[in-house]
Amino acid sequence: MGFFGKGRGSGDGNNNYKDNTAFARWFNKTSNDEPRKLRVFDRGNNGNYFTCHGADAFCVAKGLFKTTAVVKYWNTGVKDPNQAKLATVTLNKSAYEGVCRMVLVEGTAFAPATSSPDQLAKTGDQAHNKKSILAVYHSQGGGGSWQCKKQGSPSRLESFEQELCLDAAQPVVLAVVVQDRNRKEYDDSLLAGASSADCSDHVVGASFCNPQGEGGGLAHYSISSCDFLDDPHFCVLEALVVQSGAKECLVQVLEPPGGAKSASSSSATTRQRVLDVFDRCGVLVTEREGGGGSKDTFDHGRLERDLGRLQRDSQVERCRDVLDRKVASRATQLLLEFAELLQDKRNFGRWEVRVHDTGRHMRMDAAAIKALNVTAQPGQGARGSGGAPRSLQELLGRGRTPMGKRLARTWLKQPLTDVEEIERRLAVVNALVSDSFLRGDLRDGLLRGVPDVDRLVRKLERGTATLRDLCALYRVSCRIEDICGALDGNSEELLRRKFSEPLRSCHDADHLGKFEDLLESAVDLDRAPEEFLICPNYSDDLEATHLEKEETEAEVYREAERIADDLGKVLDKSVKLEWHKYSNQRERCMRITAKEEKLVRKQLQRDYTILETRKDGTKFTSKGMKTLAKRLSKLTDKYDECQKDLVAQVVGVASTFAPVWQRVSGLVAELDCLCGFADLACSAPRPYCKPEVLPSSKQRISLKGCRHPLVEFQDLGGTGDGAGATQEDFIPNDCDLVRGESWFQVITGPNMGGKSTYIRQVGVAVLLAQCGCFVPCDEATISVRDAVYARVGAGDCQQRGVSTFMAEMLETASILKGATKSSLVVIDELGRGTSTNDGFGLAWAISEHLMRETGCACLFATHFHELTSLRDDACGVLNRHVVTNLDPKTGGLTMLYKVEDGPCERSFGIAVAEKVGFPGEVVSWAKGYERNLSKRVRLTAPPALD
Repeated sequence: MGFFGKGRGSGDGNNNYKDNTAFARWFNKTSNDEPRKLRVFDRGNNGNYFTCHGADAFCVAKGLFKTTAVVKYWNTGVKDPNQAKLATVTLNKSAYEGVCRMVLVEGTAFAPATSSPDQLAKTGDQAHNKKSILAVYHSQGGGGSWQCKKQGSPSRLESFEQELCLDAAQPVVLAVVVQDRNRKEYDDSLLAGASSADCSDHVVGASFCNPQGEGGGLAHYSISSCDFLDDPHFCVLEALVVQSGAKECLVQVLEPPGGAKSASSSSATTRQRVLDVFDRCGVLVTEREGGGGSKDTFDHGRLERDLGRLQRDSQVERCRDVLDRKVASRATQLLLEFAELLQDKRNFGRWEVRVHDTGRHMRMDAAAIKALNVTAQPGQGARGSGGAPRSLQELLGRGRTPMGKRLARTWLKQPLTDVEEIERRLAVVNALVSDSFLRGDLRDGLLRGVPDVDRLVRKLERGTATLRDLCALYRVSCRIEDICGALDGNSEELLRRKFSEPLRSCHDADHLGKFEDLLESAVDLDRAPEEFLICPNYSDDLEATHLEKEETEAEVYREAERIADDLGKVLDKSVKLEWHKYSNQRERCMRITAKEEKLVRKQLQRDYTILETRKDGTKFTSKGMKTLAKRLSKLTDKYDECQKDLVAQVVGVASTFAPVWQRVSGLVAELDCLCGFADLACSAPRPYCKPEVLPSSKQRISLKGCRHPLVEFQDLGGTGDGAGATQEDFIPNDCDLVRGESWFQVITGPNMGGKSTYIRQVGVAVLLAQCGCFVPCDEATISVRDAVYARVGAGDCQQRGVSTFMAEMLETASILKGATKSSLVVIDELGRGTSTNDGFGLAWAISEHLMRETGCACLFATHFHELTSLRDDACGVLNRHVVTNLDPKTGGLTMLYKVEDGPCERSFGIAVAEKVGFPGEVVSWAKGYERNLSKRVRLTAPPALD
């Protein structure tokens, strides 16, 4: 069978015609009650034959195969032209797993809204509905009855772990309750953000469960809840969604008090704004009806009992801080129901319930994440030309372990605001930068090849771990002492205190020492990794089977020697004894190299059976070898059957070490992540520097020789504003933001001159510093920012009915509502989507507000040269421009990518058009029109506001 299936059930309408017709009739009679659900039908053949139909078929065709040519049509026997044919795509096992990843992990499954075959054929490339839920159906006998056997969503992946081969973190689930502030169902003294009451219309309660923890040995399995005041655009909620990394959320908007008509209108507006927040963040939303009066299902007493069962040590008093917050408690109860935490008894006594500190991390909304390239955009891919990273996640994800890479992704969305915490991370990175030998030993030796401990621990807890998994953990345990020894060799006491000592406490005789003893006594480690077996001396049956296996293996080896002699070769040189794997089975066979096979090809074809031919050689067998291989396979199956109960006992005992392994995983993840930061600082085109981090009250950001870390990695031929500079000649620039002197900077200059790159690289430097990473500068002094906001780039969202200018205004409104005097705001060319006068008026008014009302640090890139007249003594305004060289004779424009003080003398739009090759007459007309317009219309700065 090919990748999307040929032969049986290929969808061409010729095979299994009756079954296909019966199914098509059943399918047309049923309706998909959830437009976000993609349905896959398992048609047997040992899990190698699946189908998708209707709109889902086009979703899979475009998303997975990148072509609609794979769509076939099954006849339904119905005269109605809209139901006469059923669009179908067939999948083998590999393609089915690709669909699982596309829907549940990557979030790139989009389907057309119509299910009409004719309309699908016409608009199959126009995706409207995002598919975020995957349901797999099995036949109940014949083609006319099917039942859903399993279903998954981005936060519920347990049923699809085998298909996904998950090495990612367990998904975070979020529950949110939004209520009008007039409900008075909260305590002002407990609310986060209560000081901003003048612009806060809503109280938001949020609760999320994070099974993975945050690294550094912090507790796994945490439930974090909080409630806070938020503005009409829900800026704080959006930042929380970004920080949590949630994939799915349950939302409840409570009905406000008041008359029925006004309450309904207010609730609908609030609901839509909340849904827009999750849409921007790419989070799947499930809505719960707004409870009120007799419909209110919240039960404070039940919640207290439930948290007592989940709380570690079953001490409900530890949850009192959450229970005292009424709106947060509502969200917590929704979370417990939505995540089904109480359905699994293994969750009892496992979770730590705590209040989430909304001020612990820097706030960033979805626009800032996109503008600063924190994550790769859908369809962008991970790396650009020449392997250059396209996102900060790719740049910083240099860990050697899956846990370290995941932690880097988490930290990028959760930059710290506490100076001491940041300094601790920077101190570790500095120690690793200073000791290249230690860094090399860790990255190239001790951490390389470490498996995903988090995933193995999850299997331990669920009782699904195998001996292979236990042996993988055993190998990690054996490395711990070597890691500690390498860290002890460094002169920094910090490394020993932060990593070596905690790891040794986990690896002592009472913890992982006992785990190693268990494996050494119960598992035949000498056979690993070829086979994973319980030691034969555990029972008489195992001993007898083991002896018989050894005898058979000896016969297999003698047969291999005979075959090598028959071919005139030497065993274990050009001819080797190997395994042949097929259909989840493996048997002994012979392999000869491709070079030697040519010399004995006729003899192989005459006297032996060819099994497989590949680049590394040809696998073959003889009649004697095949008989012995079958016997050995049966003995292996018999041994596995005899050891099944013993394996379950060993796994059961090993699962008691899960809490220790969780702590080890967190420590190794943090060490690996910080090693990656240090490696980046040393291996970048120009070395990074350790920033001096100051409290936010210092109001100073000073960057000397600052570069954009992604642009400087690009190869020659990169595109984008200022991206013409390559890693050899990227032009660094200084930036000094000082309160009262240059806190608000206006940057002018031509397109492609580097304005956008300049303002973004400042935001990236602040972000990296607060993550605990060195920054791409020669020197850096950064006072901590509580938020980074960005209004960069232009783009619409047709699905939400949002134009380019409306998207620009929505992002700016979030900045005006959410920014504080401790924030950093980056704005690029605001006001382009409307008339010149309107755009200039908006840009000036927004600048005035940010300077006088908010008082935040701001970099404002613009083509409105009149903005250079802005003045504010308290904030401090500085004009800067990108330097260009215009040849007076030829009119040629050269971008120098250097930013200097002072406003730009003129606009270079026509010069840029001329540079890219506009027709001469168009350029000439443009110059004439520009001269005439400049005489008639000249924008002037408005008088200063009081």
